[in-house]
Amino acid sequence: MAKKNLSQLETERDNLIKEVDKMSVALAAQTYDIDFVEASNVNKVMTHLDKNYKWTVKNAALLINLYDSLKQQKNLISKDKENTATVSLKMVPLNTLYSALTTLEGTGVAQAKAFTGLLTNVGSQISDAMQSMQGKNKEIQALHVSLAELDAQIDVLNVETVTPDEISQ
Repeated sequence: MAKKNLSQLETERDNLIKEVDKMSVALAAQTYDIDFVEASNVNKVMTHLDKNYKWTVKNAALLINLYDSLKQQKNLISKDKENTATVSLKMVPLNTLYSALTTLEGTGVAQAKAFTGLLTNVGSQISDAMQSMQGKNKEIQALHVSLAELDAQIDVLNVETVTPDEISQ
């Protein structure tokens, strides 16, 4: 393979940056549909988040964003004439939901039964959506690695060399 010159590498980098930006914007805008089976499961998740989730300063805003997203989706579900319970979440609320459901705490057998029943209904769908999102993130990460390699090649070509003749003058 022929060695690329500086101009070719910079053009390749610019094209790769555009591709990364396009994929990142698409990922941020994408929604993931989670079938909660029945509308009451959305209420149960919201109740668990409200009553049993221990938030910190690091995730309080994320929790509020998730709760507001679920509330908005619950309102859409209540107006849905087809009687579906599908919730559409973007990347950040989906990630927060996954994190929250895998770290929730509760007390008592009744609460444990209610929560495990809820996870049985929606857990695998949330995991599938997370895997889809992670796959797209890995594609973007691979492009970032390629960008770093291109930047390293460009840096090598940008280094000015001084010949011994230039030093002696």
